[in-house]
Amino acid sequence: MSQVRDVIQDLDATEDRIDVLANNAGAWFQHRALTSEGNERTVAINHLAPVALTLGLKRLLLAAPAARVVNTGSFVYRQGRYDPDNLQAEKRFSTNATYAAAKLYNLMVTRALARRWSDTAITINCFSPGFVATEFGRGEGGLLEPVYRFTRLFAISPEKGAATLIHLADAAEAAGISGAYFEKCRRLDVSGSAANMNQCDALLDWSVRALPT
Repeated sequence: MSQVRDVIQDLDATEDRIDVLANNAGAWFQHRALTSEGNERTVAINHLAPVALTLGLKRLLLAAPAARVVNTGSFVYRQGRYDPDNLQAEKRFSTNATYAAAKLYNLMVTRALARRWSDTAITINCFSPGFVATEFGRGEGGLLEPVYRFTRLFAISPEKGAATLIHLADAAEAAGISGAYFEKCRRLDVSGSAANMNQCDALLDWSVRALPT
C-alpha cells in the first residue's frame, strides 16, 4: 500500500485534476499470504489498492468537470461470495474463490461509492474485459502454470479486452452513468450481493477500515 500512497502524493504534487482514473491492477495467487499491513494479498492488490487510490485522489477527481473512474472487474464476480466473516479468506482459501470474491468486491464498492458520490460530477463504473491474453497469473508455479498455459489458447487480445474500458473512459454515451457494470461495452444487470446495496455499503465501510492509516 506504500506504493499507492506514493502515487497519490506524486499526482497530488504534479496534477491539477484527473479526468479519468482507470484502476486496472490485478493478481491471483496459489497460496494465502498477508501483506506487510496484514491484508490478504489477493484482496489487497485486486480490491483494497484501487479503493485506496480512488479515495486518495478524490480531490483531483472533483477538480475535473466530469471525472470518470473505471474499475476493472471480471465476469467471475458471479462466482464470488460476500461473507462478512471471511472477507480475506481467514477461514478458507482457494485461488479461484478468493479471486472471484475480490472481483465481486470491486463491483460492490463501485456501486456503493457511486451512490455516496452521487452529489458530485464523478462517475464510477466497473467492467469485465473478458479473458485476455496477458501475463496475468503467470509465475506462480505449481498447478497454476499448466492452467495458465492452456487457458491462454482461448484468450482475446489486450486490444479487445481494453475496448470497454476505453468506452467507459471516453464515450459520450457513457457520460453520466454511474454505479453500473459493463461487458463488451454493454450495461448488464448485476446479481447476488452486488445487487444488495446494504451489503455494498457495508463492504465499502469495511474496506475503508482495512486500509492502513
